[in-house]
Amino acid sequence: MRAGRCYTFVAAASTGIVDLDVIVFDAEGGEVARDTTAASRVATRLCPPQTGTYHVAVRAAQGNGVFAMRWYEGAPGTGGSTSDVWTPEPGPAP
Repeated sequence: MRAGRCYTFVAAASTGIVDLDVIVFDAEGGEVARDTTAASRVATRLCPPQTGTYHVAVRAAQGNGVFAMRWYEGAPGTGGSTSDVWTPEPGPAP
C-alpha cells in the first residue's frame, strides 16, 4: 500500500456467520487496523503512514459459512467513514 492513499476493506458473510473480522497487518505482523463490530457485514479503513507491504486477514470469529471481501483505494478525504458502507439491517416485522 502507498502512503498518501487510503484503503477501505469491506466483507460480507452468509447467514451462518454472525461475527466476521477484517484485520490489517503491517509487514512485521503488527495490527494496524481492524473492524470493531460483531456483525456479518464489516468494514475497516487504513491510510498507511508509509508505503510498504500490508496483509489483510478475514476470519469468521463466530459461526460458519462463506464470505466475500473487496477493497477500495482513494485519496485521503474522499469517501465517507466505514459506517457509510452498509445501511442498517432491517429489524423484524412488527
